[in-house]
Amino acid sequence: MEKQKAVVDASIVVKWFLEEKFSDEAKEMRDSFVTGKLVISVPSLLLYECLNALWQSRLFREEELALAARALSKYGFDVWEPKEKIYEQSEEASWRPTKTY
Repeated sequence: MEKQKAVVDASIVVKWFLEEKFSDEAKEMRDSFVTGKLVISVPSLLLYECLNALWQSRLFREEELALAARALSKYGFDVWEPKEKIYEQSEEASWRPTKTY
């Protein structure tokens, strides 16, 4: 049986650390990943985005943020690195303020 796959961003992973709306669903996704039922792909900036969000919440001390960083780095996510075409499209889109993505 093929594993299910999901692409998640920091808004999902932060819910593993903070109690927010849909935190329970995010934690279920994490548990499915940890037990091998799910493959999670993440953008390469995920760790930085998560730590920034946790720091901005003002609920975590420096030591706790370091522990969160260590924990996230050990998950073994499938990390997605943007390719050249994505950079080009992002640059082009940034010059068109009326178009959003």
